[in-house]
Amino acid sequence: MRSTAVFIAISVFILAGSPQDHTFASGLTVRAGLGYDFLSQEYFLDSAALSGPDSTITAWALTTDYLDDVKGQLWLTYSPHDDGHLRIEAAYDQTPEFLRGRLSADHRFRAGKARFRLSGELEGKNRYRGTSEFGDSYLLAETRTRLSVPLSKSMNVNFQVRADGVRFESASIYNYDYYRLSARLGLDRLFEDFSLADFHLSAETRRVPDSSELCYVKIGGALSYFGLYGSGDLDLQAHFEKKDYQQPDGKDDHYRLEAVADHRLRFGRKWFSRQEIDFELTHFDPDDAVNVSYSRLGIAFLGGLEGIYLSLAGGPDFELLDEQEGDQPVGEDYWEVGGRVDLDYLKPGKLLASVQSIVGKRNLKADAELQSDFLFERVNLIGDLTIAGFLRLNLLFSAEWEWHEREEDDCRTFLLSTNLSYTF
Repeated sequence: MRSTAVFIAISVFILAGSPQDHTFASGLTVRAGLGYDFLSQEYFLDSAALSGPDSTITAWALTTDYLDDVKGQLWLTYSPHDDGHLRIEAAYDQTPEFLRGRLSADHRFRAGKARFRLSGELEGKNRYRGTSEFGDSYLLAETRTRLSVPLSKSMNVNFQVRADGVRFESASIYNYDYYRLSARLGLDRLFEDFSLADFHLSAETRRVPDSSELCYVKIGGALSYFGLYGSGDLDLQAHFEKKDYQQPDGKDDHYRLEAVADHRLRFGRKWFSRQEIDFELTHFDPDDAVNVSYSRLGIAFLGGLEGIYLSLAGGPDFELLDEQEGDQPVGEDYWEVGGRVDLDYLKPGKLLASVQSIVGKRNLKADAELQSDFLFERVNLIGDLTIAGFLRLNLLFSAEWEWHEREEDDCRTFLLSTNLSYTF
């Protein structure tokens, strides 16, 4: 398999660099580039997001990209129609230790008033050098279909089905192949002022052949609304789900509620204020000996100014975590206060950049051997720069520093992903 993959890699890079690059048939685009991904995580305190029976699969899903590696990349995109209703893309990545290929397709068409969308993706990754670890080699497939039927000029009903699965090259106590199927039925409406509301119900099931305890059934519903009015806009989102694992005594079963509200109010042409509320509630059975129910609340009050391309805002940022500890003697309850600055620069075709920085302090309800109060600095950066012509640079950077009362608990976390590409 290694020799075949290397031969394919050499072939596509020779083709990409040949004089025929600019003479491809209409509808075919070639893009080649270099990328670099880096993750350094010395210590991770907040474990709420990576707990429970899916922690291993979740961690793998979040880190399927290359870490601390330079990679060569090639994309071939074929879109034969001007309206883009059919799009096929093949992508190839190679690092000093990994090969990865992806093939995706997206097709949109109409049948009377009904609108259909079919899409799918096939991805394979293989380690050809070094020591093999969990999740290094796998085959992932996903397919989606969506049907939308208008009930009136402003209202549509839609139905969506999604199926995906992962098969690892070798079985182990951590490599769990799984297959997942989900369906969603929804209703959306567009208002005269271009406000939009959406409501849907969903159901999902997952099967894990080698571990019945990881199988689950999930049902849920979601409501969203984006509203415009004379001097501002309001974005509301709420999601509820009930997840039942195939385990005795209801272990790991839970209810989950998430709600987000984002309000923006303008004062004249340049000045504006922004209020954000982010609430999360997860409830487990009180008799669950492992999992702990918790709620998390985040609030931000920002004020700033904006121009044609630039927007700058700042203000206080608060967060509170409350765990219903049950019989556990120590939880991770905390309150957090900080100062936040958001900087956005949006000039289409030139530079799209968004930077957020938060400096603050987290106070824990109870100090313990593995946790203590700390000061922090968090920085997030997303950028897309057109350097010249068809040469583009994409950048994702996230970093967090923690300074604890006990110096030995200090930690730093860095995530960097970059891509420099040229489109022929």
